[in-house]
Amino acid sequence: MEAPNRQSILGGVLILFGVLFSLRAFDVIDSDNILLSVRMYPLYAAVAFYIGKENRYAIACLALAAIMWFDEIYRLFSHHMKYLWPLALIIFGVLLITGKINIKKLSDRRKKDQGTDERDKDGEENQFKL
Repeated sequence: MEAPNRQSILGGVLILFGVLFSLRAFDVIDSDNILLSVRMYPLYAAVAFYIGKENRYAIACLALAAIMWFDEIYRLFSHHMKYLWPLALIIFGVLLITGKINIKKLSDRRKKDQGTDERDKDGEENQFKL
């Protein structure tokens, strides 16, 4: 099945928004409905672009929606932020202790990417000796 082209997706999204604006203007639908508020339109556009496999436009619409919903998102997380930071630190510490995150591999990978791989001349597999 062939994916619709960019022009037909954009046209469909514009028609959908035009119909929604018209229904709100003629008081056919309630203007207080959260699902039909202007803040929801970027989310609907993101879904339409995602279905049409236009991921760059979908991400841009999601970013616009996040900007439009920033005050609600901030209000939701601001109360819980004093609990989330310590929890994130505990989870990161547990992942370090259990070996799920290996800082040595990350630093070796970073050095290799920079081209300055400076390793000990005795070798990494030798243990520390007194």
